[in-house]
This record gives sequence, structure tokens and C-alpha cells, in this order.
Amino acid sequence: MPISAEIFNKIKLALPSASKDTSRKVLNGVLLEADGITATDGKHIVRLKQDIPVSQQVILPPTKVLSSGMLKEDGGFSTTVKEKEITHVHFSSGNWCYALRCVDGNYPNYNHVIPSDTGLKNRITFTAEDVAMLMKSLPLLDVVDSDCGDVVLYAGSLGVKFMSRKPGSDVRLEPKAEYKGGHSELLACVKRDDIIHGFGLGFTELRFSDAYSPFVFKSEEGIYEFMPMRNVPNMEIFYKKLKLNPNKEDEVKKKEMTGNVTVQPQAQVTADNKVQSVTTPPQTNVVTPAQTKVTAPQANAETAAPQTEHKPGLTMKIPPSVYSSARRNTMPWWKSPCRKAPTSTPRNISSTFQAKRNCGRNYRNGPGKPNNAK
Repeated sequence: MPISAEIFNKIKLALPSASKDTSRKVLNGVLLEADGITATDGKHIVRLKQDIPVSQQVILPPTKVLSSGMLKEDGGFSTTVKEKEITHVHFSSGNWCYALRCVDGNYPNYNHVIPSDTGLKNRITFTAEDVAMLMKSLPLLDVVDSDCGDVVLYAGSLGVKFMSRKPGSDVRLEPKAEYKGGHSELLACVKRDDIIHGFGLGFTELRFSDAYSPFVFKSEEGIYEFMPMRNVPNMEIFYKKLKLNPNKEDEVKKKEMTGNVTVQPQAQVTADNKVQSVTTPPQTNVVTPAQTKVTAPQANAETAAPQTEHKPGLTMKIPPSVYSSARRNTMPWWKSPCRKAPTSTPRNISSTFQAKRNCGRNYRNGPGKPNNAK
């Protein structure tokens, strides 16, 4: 079947979002469906709309041919079916013909992690100039951790700003982006690579519900979803820098995410019949020693641990090498599992051989007889 070069381009764009973990072969590849191309690593997800002539899901492995952009012209597409499953895919583009084996497995259901449009009430729309400026300037911002690369995103009455989390840094990037939403002031900590990757996919509109829920780049061509960073310390510093008050909705959401519960004040009547508002700490169930009844476990013949016992007719399994002079210095001879006491005295290694020989006796032959005695 004939296909357009746009399919090859979207496969190339989706591959960087696939998982790099070699133990997750299904997520290492790109999913082809009749209505689009999908790739995810569990932290990000790319979904690009595209008409593809397939009747079932096809998972393409990450190959250098697909990621290099060699296939960039209109061509053809065919599949090899075995036992009602597509096993191989054949591409043709210009003078190139490329066949590859599909990845065996079932791709996880990703639809339930994509938020609906009704929940994404806040929206930032970037212009083409903003995209070009941010793609050049975001990598230059100072970061606290080079591996993380997190920056602070502000959206509110003062517009849209990107700030460095590094203490003492006052650098700000102020694009001409338009912000619309229910949040009056919002501060979120995001990875700059996620913002740059969203721009690289061709998206210019960023949607979100709050600072702790998924952020989604969205357009008619598809979506790119990623998670902001949570439990970031010292975020109130940026409110002071901007001379703003923290958003109440974000504070409530933060407490829900961290598990902190606000204690409601309770009224208390004093001795002179005056009502006094007192905040009581949360009560916890404390078990006193008097309430605790400890019952000693009863010995059971079936569940009790078997005790070590040397029976006649069994050979000792402990190697003789453990009965060195150092061992005998810390363990008296009458506690030794060897029936015949070692002939050497403590702190004397002159007769170690005799001690090892005594411990290597076979009970079946009787004490005092060598192992090979008849």
C-alpha cells in the first residue's frame, strides 16, 4: 500500500520517547495503530495522529534506520502475517527497501493516563518567536542538578516566566506567551528537557490542571504528556521574588500529595464559661503496656525448629577445618560437637592435626577408630 513520508517522520519523532530499559522490550519500540503512532517510557508519552494501513497493533523495534531519517520519501507499506498476527513489516522509500521483525508482546493500555480536555482548564499558548527563544535559552539556565535539569515555570497575572532553581540566581526568561486559566498564580517545577522536546515535536500549546498533575502539549496533530516534579523544597522563595501570595488551590493540592492533614480548631469552654478556640493536635492510638497482653508461644512438635542432634550412623557435616586453635580458644572442648575432646590445650597449636583427626571420626565406626576402619 502507498504511504506518505510523514509516517517515517513521525516514527522518528516518537522514538526518543520510547523506553531505554532493555528489559522492557515492548516499551522500547513504537506502536503503530490504524489512527496513530505512540511511544512511552512510563514517564512520558507521545501520541501522534496518522492514518496507517494496519488492522491490528504493530510494535516496531528501535532501529538506526528508523531513527536516522534515511526513509524520507513517499513509498510503500506491507506486512507479513503468520497465524493471524503481523510478524514482519516492509517499508519502501525512494530507492530503499527495509524489512524488520515486529516486537512480540502486548502494548499497555495508555488511554487511561491521558487526561480529558475538561480537566485541563489552564492553557499557555507560545508564539513561534517564543519557541525559538526558549529552545536556545532554556539549556543555558543554571540548574541545581545537572542530571535533572529542573526549572520553575510561572503562569499568572504577570504573564509566563521560566526561572532557575539555583539559589541566588535571578535569571528569568519571559516569553510573550498568552496564559488563560482558572489559576490566578501558578508555580510548577518542570524539566527543561520536557519543554524543549515538546517544542521539537511541533507543539505550541501547553495545558494543565494544577502544578502537581500531568502537563500536556496538545494540538490537532497529537499530544505529548509529561509529569512535573513534586515535593520540591523552597518553592515559596519564588513567590517572594515575584512579590506574590501562594495560590490556595496549589497549597491544598500539595498537602494532598504529601499526605499532610490540616487540623481544624475546636471550641473549648473555660472555667469562667468563655469559649476559647484551641487547635488540638491529631490524636493517635497509643497502646499502653497495661493494654498489651503478650502470650508466649507454645511449643509445637510439628512447628518447632528441629534441634541439632548427633545420632549414631551419621557422619558429621561440619568440615574439620573449622576446629582450629583459634576456634578452640573461644569454645570450651565440652561444648564442641566432637565427641572426643581435642588433645591440644588452649592457645597451643602444636597438636592441631590431632584435634582435626579426632573431629573427623565417623560415629558409625565408633570413637577412636579411623574413617576407613573395617
